Amino acid sequence: MIAMLLEQSLRGTLAVGVAWLANRWLAGRMKASARRVWWWLAALAFLVPWKLPVLSAAAGTVLPPGSALEHLPLMTRPLTVALPSGSTVSVPWLVLVWLAGVLVFLLWLTVQTLMVSRRWSRERLCTDSRLLELLEDCKRLSGVTAPVGLVVTERLTVPALLGWLRPRILLPAGLARTLTVSQLSGVFLHELAHFRWLDIPAGWLFALVNALHWFNPFAWLAVGGWKSFREEAADEMALDGLADADGEVYGATLLRILRADAGARMPFGSLAIGESMRNLKTRMIMIKNYRKKSACYGMAGLLAAALMAVALVVPARAETEEEVLQKQALAFMQLCDDGKYAQAWNEMSDWAKIRIPKEQWEKLCSTTRPSVGKVLKREKVNVMRMSGVQTGGGKVRDGSFVLFIFSSSFENLTSATEQFGFEKNAAGKWQPFGYLVTPK
Repeated sequence: MIAMLLEQSLRGTLAVGVAWLANRWLAGRMKASARRVWWWLAALAFLVPWKLPVLSAAAGTVLPPGSALEHLPLMTRPLTVALPSGSTVSVPWLVLVWLAGVLVFLLWLTVQTLMVSRRWSRERLCTDSRLLELLEDCKRLSGVTAPVGLVVTERLTVPALLGWLRPRILLPAGLARTLTVSQLSGVFLHELAHFRWLDIPAGWLFALVNALHWFNPFAWLAVGGWKSFREEAADEMALDGLADADGEVYGATLLRILRADAGARMPFGSLAIGESMRNLKTRMIMIKNYRKKSACYGMAGLLAAALMAVALVVPARAETEEEVLQKQALAFMQLCDDGKYAQAWNEMSDWAKIRIPKEQWEKLCSTTRPSVGKVLKREKVNVMRMSGVQTGGGKVRDGSFVLFIFSSSFENLTSATEQFGFEKNAAGKWQPFGYLVTPK
C-alpha cells in the first residue's frame, strides 16, 4: 500500500513539474482557457491509479523457457522460519501514520466547511433590482444559466464566490455603493468565471490531493500554482466580457479592491477576487498584454498529452526478482486450484523431493486441496527473505529462502493463510520447496 502511494505521489510530482514549466514558458503567449486542462491532469495524476501497460524488459532472474516454477509440494504442517538479522519485514506503522494525517486533514476540512455553511446560509439574498439586473446581464455574457445568488454584506471587504451547488456571490456593501456599473460588471464576470470553469470543484479535487498526499510538499505547491492560475484565468474571462480594450478599467478596479483588502479573512472554500495579492504584478502584466495572447490549442493539446503520459503510463523497467517469483507462485497456486497435481513433483527442489516422495505428494494433494473448494480471493500480505528454515527435530537448513504469505478465501474456508516457499539451489536457480494452506 505504501509503495503504491509513493509511486502515485511521484507521478503527481512529475505532472506538477511539467505543468509548472509549461505554464511558465507559455503564460505570456497562451490564454488561460487553453492551459486549464494541464492543472486538472496534474491533480488527477496524484489520484488516478490507472496505468497504461507498456512492454517491460525481464530481469536477469527470469527463468528460461520451459521451466515450471509453478509446482511444489503441499506441506502437511506449517513452516517455521528463522529470520536473519536485518531482515525486511512490513512496517504497518507507516500506514497508521499516513492514515492519521489523512483523517486529521479531512476532519479539519469537514469542520471548516460545516462552519462556513452554517454561517453564510443565514444571510439574506440581495433584492436590489439594479444589482440583480446587472448580474443577469453578466451571466448572459459569461454563458452561465444556473441560478446564482447575490449577497451584499458588511462582513467582507473583497468580493468572493461561495458554493457550487448553491452558488452565491458575496459582494461587500461598500463596493456595491461606490463602484460604477462597468466596475461591478468586471467583479461579477470574474466570479462567474470561477463558477463556469468549475474552479470550486477543482479546489475540492486539490483538497483531496492534499489529504492523501499531505506528506508531499509538491502536492501543496500544486495548490499554490492552481490558485495563481485560476485568478489569471478569471481575469481573462472578465476582460473578454468587458468593452475594455486595454484593461484600464478592470485593472483599476482590481487595484481598488486589493487596497480595500486589509488582510480580511475570507470564508473557507470561497474564491475571492483579491486573494492573490502576492501575484498582483503578474496579474497586471497579464491584463496589459491580454489582447496579444492567442489560444494555441494545438500546443496546449500536445502538452496535455505529455501530462497524460506522465500521469498514466507505466515506465518501462525490468521486473524485480520478487515480482518474478510472486507471478510464478500465483501461477503454481492456480495449477493447484485446477487440480493439476501430476506435473508438480518433477519441478520441486531436490530437498523437497526427498522430504515428500512423488506418490505421497500426489495423494496428499488430491485428498486435501479439493476439500477447501474454489478460490475466491488471494492477496499477498508479506514476503520475507530468510537464511534458514527449521525442518523438524530442532534442525535448521541453511541457505537462501523466500517466503510469500497470502491472505486467501475459499468456498469452504472463508479465511485462510497460504504460505509459499522458494529456495535457491547451488546453480543459483530459485525452486519451490513448500506450499501450505492453513485456516486463520
